Amino acid sequence: MAGRAGRRGIDPEGKCVMALDVRDGLEDMQRVVDGPPEPIVSQFKLGYGSVALLLSTGQDLATIRRTVESSFGQYQNLKKIRALETEVKGLETALDDARGFRAPCGDFSRIGRYRTLRAEVEAARMARGRGGRRGRSVVEAEPGRLALVRRKSGATLGLICGVDRRRHRTLVQVLLPHGATVQMKEGNIKRVFWQTPPLHLPRDWERRPHGLTEQMARLDVDDLVQRERSQGPEAALAAVECHRCPWGSQTRCDQEWKGLEGLERRLAQKSEMLEAFRSAYWQEFLHVVEVLERFDAVKEGKLLAKGQLVAGLRHDNELLVAETIERGILDDATLAEAATLASCLVEEARSGDSAVARLFLRKHPRLRRKLQQMASVADSVAEAQRRYHLPMPVEISTGFMPSVFRWASGEDDWSSIVEDSFGGHEGDLIRAMRRLIDVLRQLAESPEVPPALAQLLGRAARVIDRGIVLESALI
Repeated sequence: MAGRAGRRGIDPEGKCVMALDVRDGLEDMQRVVDGPPEPIVSQFKLGYGSVALLLSTGQDLATIRRTVESSFGQYQNLKKIRALETEVKGLETALDDARGFRAPCGDFSRIGRYRTLRAEVEAARMARGRGGRRGRSVVEAEPGRLALVRRKSGATLGLICGVDRRRHRTLVQVLLPHGATVQMKEGNIKRVFWQTPPLHLPRDWERRPHGLTEQMARLDVDDLVQRERSQGPEAALAAVECHRCPWGSQTRCDQEWKGLEGLERRLAQKSEMLEAFRSAYWQEFLHVVEVLERFDAVKEGKLLAKGQLVAGLRHDNELLVAETIERGILDDATLAEAATLASCLVEEARSGDSAVARLFLRKHPRLRRKLQQMASVADSVAEAQRRYHLPMPVEISTGFMPSVFRWASGEDDWSSIVEDSFGGHEGDLIRAMRRLIDVLRQLAESPEVPPALAQLLGRAARVIDRGIVLESALI
């Protein structure tokens, strides 16, 4: 499809010519002609070249931001922005209403603190597993921890001296108040006093247990139990008035606070989305600037020499091209080698046969080494882009190398080059050659490229632009 839409205010209508291709069906073309127009979607993307050009104007960041956000893409975002603004405003109103709930106690936020404590207690119970409601496991008890143990004569105070966790059961070594040491199963430990600091257990406690038994004799079991009830996590939960609400309003307050928390989460999410849409292109601009700074193309908002080169290029990834020049990969190359390496930077979806390219590189180790250097450059650029979530393509394509090398070396047997060194459709190769000529000319005309290399690339462009490649541009 080719044509023009017509000039606004001058042409009453636009004209378009559709050429039927064997790969296209007549029904598809009729659908395009007779069907409704497809939605117009902005394809605006901030590349390294466009960002460098904006910085080269010398304008302040506020002016540059207004320029960036004057794009059609930002205009299309306005519809989403307006819808989100309405939604955020509605959520803020609903949140104000929810916060106005009058709890019988007069302190609505109290139920929030209660819910937080309850969630912590339940999480601790779940982490402890099936026996969680009895408290922490005996296995966690360190030597010197006091416990209430079950004996035939009744419950008594004991001092845990060691825990032997075997394959199928856990045995606990316990020192009793009268000085005897026994081993008992975990089930005989009724309660571990976690809120009471453990006693110091000396190394020779088995030979001299009297000091420990004297300390145990001074302790009162009822006091220890009361301390557990008043200082444990469950005690903190029970201390909140909501635990036993005098007005019987715990369920109602709980539901209201749950709804309040849900509104706060939704408002935070929508506000974040709104800010993302408002500053989408500007954030992308700042990320591109950070990558340019990382590669010494920009410093403090000013373009350096590499940045000037980036600003003068038209490419899907100007930074990749500039970095290849900066690292001197093409400096000592011959005309054919420089053109061949530059063909790896051509953005073309339909490339040549990869098997032919691999065989070609085996025969040209010098080109293979330089290709590895270019791949290293591409990897470093790709890594920086991943860090800042930038979508620019970073690809080194070898499919055109064999055919470009032969054509740039002066061979004129086009059919042989296409058949033996490319393996694809000749139209794809011609299109790639035209794009290669464009890249070579841009570099040749750039004042940031070393003069000797610029002259070499200019000659390479003229050598390639001959024969059928030249004729294709004249049609």
